[in-house]
Amino acid sequence: MINKSKKVHIPIHTLLYIEAVGNYINVVYNNNGIKKIIVRETLGNIGQKTRASQNIV
Repeated sequence: MINKSKKVHIPIHTLLYIEAVGNYINVVYNNNGIKKIIVRETLGNIGQKTRASQNIV
């Protein structure tokens, strides 16, 4: 079971890309090797939440 209040913190310099998969997103980052996590969130919502970051396009 996934805790909905669980937050994921990934340093921006490790982020490689985020891709949409339906109502989920795959977050791919490099942390001593390529890692991927799946988050129940839409790409549009992530775009809204990261809008203030000038490092994410």
